[in-house]
Amino acid sequence: MNFAGKVVLVFLEEDNIQRAYFRVRPLLTQEGPVDKQAVSEFPDEGYLRIVPDKNEQHTFKERMRTLCGLCVLNLRDMPPDVSKIRTNKNYAPARGENNQYIVYSDAVQPLPRDEFFQVVAQDQLDSALTPLVFTRSGANIQGPFDSTTNQPAGDVQKLPPDSAALYTVALPDDRELLFYCPRKEQENAPETAPENPEATADDKQEPVQENKPVSPWKKQLDAIIAGEKPVQENKESKPKVDMQNALQQIQQLNGELNVASRLKDDHKPFIPAPAAVQQPQQPLGGTKLYQASPQKKPQGMKAHNSLAETVDMQRNPNRYESRYEAPGACIANSAQMSDVQNPVEHFRHALQKAWNMPDTHRQVISGILGVNGIRPALAKALCEGKQDLTIAAMHSQLQELEAERLMTLMQLDDAKNSKQKIRDEVLQSLTRQEKAAQEKLEAVTKEKQQCVDALTKQQQALIAECENVQKQLDKLPWQDIIAPVCGSDATDKELIARTLECLKKQGFRADEDDVRALLVTLALSDDTLSVSADTRSDALSAAHAIAAALGTGAYRIHSAHLQIDPVRVLNGGDAPVFTCDTESLASPIKNSTHMILSDRQMNLLCEEGEMSEHYFSSPWLGVHLTTDDEALPKALPTFPAVSRLCLKKAMLKEGDIPEAVQKLVISLCRALRDAGAALPLALRTKLCTFILSCQDDMKGGVAAAVDFAVRAVVIPHIQAYALEKDAIRPALEAMPRTLKVLEE
Repeated sequence: MNFAGKVVLVFLEEDNIQRAYFRVRPLLTQEGPVDKQAVSEFPDEGYLRIVPDKNEQHTFKERMRTLCGLCVLNLRDMPPDVSKIRTNKNYAPARGENNQYIVYSDAVQPLPRDEFFQVVAQDQLDSALTPLVFTRSGANIQGPFDSTTNQPAGDVQKLPPDSAALYTVALPDDRELLFYCPRKEQENAPETAPENPEATADDKQEPVQENKPVSPWKKQLDAIIAGEKPVQENKESKPKVDMQNALQQIQQLNGELNVASRLKDDHKPFIPAPAAVQQPQQPLGGTKLYQASPQKKPQGMKAHNSLAETVDMQRNPNRYESRYEAPGACIANSAQMSDVQNPVEHFRHALQKAWNMPDTHRQVISGILGVNGIRPALAKALCEGKQDLTIAAMHSQLQELEAERLMTLMQLDDAKNSKQKIRDEVLQSLTRQEKAAQEKLEAVTKEKQQCVDALTKQQQALIAECENVQKQLDKLPWQDIIAPVCGSDATDKELIARTLECLKKQGFRADEDDVRALLVTLALSDDTLSVSADTRSDALSAAHAIAAALGTGAYRIHSAHLQIDPVRVLNGGDAPVFTCDTESLASPIKNSTHMILSDRQMNLLCEEGEMSEHYFSSPWLGVHLTTDDEALPKALPTFPAVSRLCLKKAMLKEGDIPEAVQKLVISLCRALRDAGAALPLALRTKLCTFILSCQDDMKGGVAAAVDFAVRAVVIPHIQAYALEKDAIRPALEAMPRTLKVLEE
């Protein structure tokens, strides 16, 4: 793409604001829009990188930002020997520089008033991008008008809608604008001196025939295939100069070439290098080839050997080595002749003899190349006028590479032309794949539907069976049926968070340590658990909150003294089931945990009665909760159920407690025994397991774990046996939570 001597409409953009990088894309010249094939000559995106000229190093960024959008690349007034478009030395697509050519900033100028005119509608003058515009109303195009004042700028002229100077230009942002570009070069043609002064006016005014454009790649490829030298459009391009320098360096590095005798100009005669030893040359004698005869040519004389003898001599030259060849001219029979030695003929015959033997080929070549000055001569003869054999080989390889490159570009053009065809084929292939996937999905859906139908039939049979069982169970007096669900797994952190949220919703004050101690107590309780609060009603609310956190429910029992079980829990589910009442059950309900509701003083165990007898045979643990006076109860959240096994795995740990803690537990057991009620072995085991499960996770460490464990395990034992507080208080001095519950 040669823009020399032209004014080009370009689009300027700042593609890197942080580093103030600008570039332009050619759009329109006076010959017409810059097509895609011409834009592709500026890899990779059709832009030219703008570099600051030496005269505007400090104002480059500000001036370029004022020109962003439409401007011109003015190369009309540039001298012919000045090239403003050059190769970008920093071109590196891998590092983000995708512009292979640069243009100097002094060539980038604002839009002139009389070069390019945008054609806009009459009501869109304010949105014009050029100083002067032409307006259109249907097929009526006239102007120019000033885009700022909407007033005519000079004589108003009308343009036909099919004017050859109207061009549609596509901007990089996919907008298509209409421009009027008058061809001023044709108008000013008489003022410009023609290159051929003898050309006539008719030749100057001969119209140019519009032919179908031929791809430059096709032209160069045809030239290479025909054996011609490809036409170089720009002889001063920098890559050509670099190639010549490279070839000259390669030629200088060839040590076997005789640089002193190399030809500098093609028109100079070839002068071979002088031989090392000058041998005296024997003068050639004999008769001249052409001799003027004063007499007439005698009749019956033969000029030279016949054709048969010549052919026979070429086939068997040994037979004619000693014979004389007839002179090439007709001479008298009385003329004296002498033998003439022809060294070229002798060399030819000797070379032919030696070359007929394959074993002597290497010696023959070594002998020829050993002659002083023969290498440059051979190189020149082989190159057929070129400078050097290496250069000739490189030129040949370059032509082959150029042919391959042009062939690749032509194939790329063909691929672009067949892009729609390939896209249709791909869509058809995808359609077939989607159809196969749809058929497979329909088959799977049909199979699943059959499974659903079978399960529906089983469900209906099970529902009928459940209704039958329910009718039979309804005949039993004073009995509720509870069907536990299947629980899922959960971590200790999830369980603590859920329990803490439920307790706060119900209006209780608790932290993570309180909740962890509550869940560990619940995991250690097999069938009975004591829940105490300020009132028994608050204890019932706490039971509902604990059950909601575990995804189950707490069922209130009002018939603890019946001979039959007040509640029956069916088999099948592994989620915990809680029953609650202010009294203990005569016998534990299978698959459930009974919560005994009491106030803060746990007065139910202090009285001698049936509940105390139950505790003595099967002791249980106690949970103590504190009501928040400033909280208002809210609705409990809903959580998925967890299994009893998950609760034990998440909250309980196995191992040995520290030695110091063991001594503390032993001293506590000794104090209880001295007070009159030894701690049972089952409670000692639960006490150690409680401490081991909480000592590493509570904020207070092992001391807090011991305090919570003694409060949950030992306090119910002390109140059930009505032990003296003064006898136990010394062993509980380091346990503030236990002492607080004991004093209450």
